[in-house]
Amino acid sequence: MDYLAIAAGEFLAEIWPGLSGHESRIATALIVLFAACNSLGLRASSAVQQLLSLLKVSMLAALVLAAFSYSHPAPPHASYAVTAAAGGAGFVAIVVSMQTVLEVYGGFNSACYFSEETTDPDRTLPRSLLYGVVVIVAIYLAVNAALLHVLAPAELATSRLAAADALARVYGPPARVAVAVVALIATVSVINVCMLLAPRVLYGMGRDGLFVSSGTFVTRQGVPLAGLWLSAAGALVVANVGGFDTLYTAAAFLNAGEYLLCGAALFVLRRREPELRRPYRAFGYPWVPGLALILAAVLLVAFVLGNSGPSLLAIAVVAVAYPLFSLARRRRSRAG
Repeated sequence: MDYLAIAAGEFLAEIWPGLSGHESRIATALIVLFAACNSLGLRASSAVQQLLSLLKVSMLAALVLAAFSYSHPAPPHASYAVTAAAGGAGFVAIVVSMQTVLEVYGGFNSACYFSEETTDPDRTLPRSLLYGVVVIVAIYLAVNAALLHVLAPAELATSRLAAADALARVYGPPARVAVAVVALIATVSVINVCMLLAPRVLYGMGRDGLFVSSGTFVTRQGVPLAGLWLSAAGALVVANVGGFDTLYTAAAFLNAGEYLLCGAALFVLRRREPELRRPYRAFGYPWVPGLALILAAVLLVAFVLGNSGPSLLAIAVVAVAYPLFSLARRRRSRAG
């Protein structure tokens, strides 16, 4: 949620230029605001999330319709004016693109973190994962088709905010502000999801003896309060230390690492605990999960080689955190 808060600050500065240069302060204020909102109770935070999600989808749909209302598509001769990058620069560009794509779809598994609070998770969880991915793919394809209706691929490739450039061509410069509003709503929606998700990770770790016991405290309104504010405090520190690009690509590296570990855990647990109840099927096991495992490993290597700085930063964070995890595990073993 840290880099998302920074991005929200940048979008607010696009809407109100007077806020430019204060992105870190805005990020801090947003993290505190959403932490306070989530402290009110699960119903309040759920209602906020549903409202933000509805606004986000509605505004993206309006953006698509507005772009397709343009009756003069990008000229054909401009459609192929994309210059090929050479050698190492091309490899770096591909790696950064893969990190961007990975983070865009990085929340597809978020429903898993709420499985204990979900009615009939054996049935609803797989559906939420599948339907969620299908809806997101449809939205992204529609938005990209709309942008390509207005902009040539070369223009799309060089634009920092393609939707703003597309609508500005159709409706003039004021349309950039409208796009910034759409981007802001989409960003704060994800911030709220992260604010819901992170405390539940700390709650699970606390219940397993791998985090402070206060992490398991839940209010009558269903809020893991200590975990909520501890995760918010961590996000505040990170948001005020790193820049958006560094944090974003470092998070992509950690996500790829998470996929690698989850894939490996599937094989390990099936070997260690063959009789364990498994309500979900692993399609194509062991070949499909094995392929996913190999691809995650390849991505990690490519990220280190192609975008070393953020990747090494992510490795350093894990290296620093591991002794704390090891200590907590030893304490749990002694307590047991």
